[in-house]
Parts: sequence; structure tokens; C-alpha cells
Amino acid sequence: MVAPNHRNLKSDLPHLRKKAYYIRDVQEAIAANAKPDFISRLSSDDRNWALTMIQHPGQLGSKRELLSIVNRWARIFDKAFYFGQGRKRISKISVYASNDGELSEEAAGFYNPDENALYVRLDDPKATGLRYMSTTVHEMLHAFLSYHSCTCAAHCKKRVMPRSKQRRNGIGGNAIEGHGPMFMNPMTAIFRAIGEAFGVVPDPGLIYSLMEEMWTEKWQPRPDQFERWGFPYVSLDEALQVGAQYGAITDDDDGDEIVGDDEGGVRVVCNIM
Repeated sequence: MVAPNHRNLKSDLPHLRKKAYYIRDVQEAIAANAKPDFISRLSSDDRNWALTMIQHPGQLGSKRELLSIVNRWARIFDKAFYFGQGRKRISKISVYASNDGELSEEAAGFYNPDENALYVRLDDPKATGLRYMSTTVHEMLHAFLSYHSCTCAAHCKKRVMPRSKQRRNGIGGNAIEGHGPMFMNPMTAIFRAIGEAFGVVPDPGLIYSLMEEMWTEKWQPRPDQFERWGFPYVSLDEALQVGAQYGAITDDDDGDEIVGDDEGGVRVVCNIM
């Protein structure tokens, strides 16, 4: 079903437009396109390269080396999952170190929608070849959702704002941090496809991104959502405890719990634990 007053994403493929589609339509199209047979469409060179990179032991020696790897992953995943429209919509891909000015010292990577730029951290202490790969495809999804999803105030923007901010912003909804259902549905589908294709578990830490969404927005996913995403059930209280351990729970949290909505938004920084 196409949202009212929005373009039909499937009809527009492969020439998608900026900010033209309801986020539910965007995420459903990506999830449906995430199939493990993408590996059969790779050249033998790309396939062998990907397996070598996944087995890479850890941090790389230079930003230039990692940038080359991230760009190649982006090209591969663009064809595999993003309809050939993902990479060319990203204005810049950059590699940074934790001492580079004000860039995030804790994140494995992040997407900056103001610059339309994707960043991957060189000196991530938990870096492996698999993690670099996972971070790249993770941030590409943020970029794709941000670039193509609408920001309509009347019908759609209210669906990506937390109810805890409703009184201040005059709109409701949930999952503004961008790791809610509209992100998790396609991300877990992509990771399942990668896992089946390469025989790996792409990002075992993805559940922490979900828990961050939970403790930030006081949002409790439904049991069927956890099952769909392949995660063990986590209660909101458990997520809040994890947030407190990481010093992420602030005094201005107002405690309004949101249960089981299927909407979501986009996020800037990803703290993949």
C-alpha cells in the first residue's frame, strides 16, 4: 500500500527521488530485496575479496587503506541491497580516528545527514574485517532511509518523533533515534542475507542499537518484533539498566512508555557496542 500523497517507490525504480516516499514503503522495499542470492551476482573477484576482508584480523594501518575497503563494500552492497541507488546518493565517505576533532570517539561509524556523509572509525578497539563490513552496510541503510524517506509534517513526520517529546513538539510517534522498527526490519533482513551468503554473523552487537532506542524513547517492542529480528526478548527495564551502566540515562527522561508501534526514523551516530 502506497501512503497517500506519496510517490510509488516500486514504480520509480531504479530512478528514485529524494524525500519522496513514506518510510514504511522504503524499508519494506529494502527488506524484500535482501536475499542471500546476491552473492551469485558478484564477480568472482568481488566474492573472493569479500571473503578475505571478512576474515581480516582487525585494525588497518592507514585511513587510505580502510577508505578503499569501505568504498568497495559500499559498491558491492549498493548493487546487492540498495537498487544501485545507495552509493551515488552519499556525498562523501570518510574514515576518521577517535582523536579527529569532535568526531565520535565511541561509535564504530556514523551517518551525518546534514553533510549526507558516511563515516567509519579507523581505530575502533573492537575492529575486525567483519565489523568494518557491518558498519558500512549499517550506515548505508541510515543514508538510504534518510535520503529517500519523506519528512511530511502532517502525515509522516509525526510518526518518527517520540511521544515523550509530543508536548514540546506538538507531534507524536516514536523511534527518532533511527534504530526502531523502520530500521530494524530491513537491517536484520540484510544481515540475514549476508550471514547466509558468507556463513557469518555480521553484527552480534545490533541488539545494543535496539536497546539504545528503547532506553532513549522509553519504547517496548512487542515479542513478535523481537522474534522477527532474531533477538532474544528484552524488557524495557532491562534496556534501561544497560543504559544506566553506560551512563546514557539522563535526568530529563520523562518516563512515558511506548509499546509496539511499527514506525521509526533516522539516526546520526551509531554506538555499536
